[in-house]
Amino acid sequence: MDLSPYIISENELISVAMEMIQINDSRCVMVVNKESKVVGIVSEGDILRAIMSGVHVTAHVKTSVNPSFKYLYVFDVGQIDQMLKEGITLVPILNDDNTLKEVVTLKSFYGNDQ
Repeated sequence: MDLSPYIISENELISVAMEMIQINDSRCVMVVNKESKVVGIVSEGDILRAIMSGVHVTAHVKTSVNPSFKYLYVFDVGQIDQMLKEGITLVPILNDDNTLKEVVTLKSFYGNDQ
């Protein structure tokens, strides 16, 4: 799976995150630092709240990142179904060093009918 539609640098612009969210159709993107470690997630809701509080779309994504996100490590993948049933639209699967291994979306897990 090509992970590029789901990953954005913390120094990228919010406007770019908005475009990526529209492209990946998962309502969020994973935010990574310069070491490619996942530092959080930014969702449509996070962006909307930031804009409503006065943050401009030309600000860096790190101004809107949510560092408290749900994820699984590679050895926990048996819990994907439960997380998706809880309404999570994108489940990041992390390596032990917190780099992104894979992304599971509703569409990729259940098929396009969900």
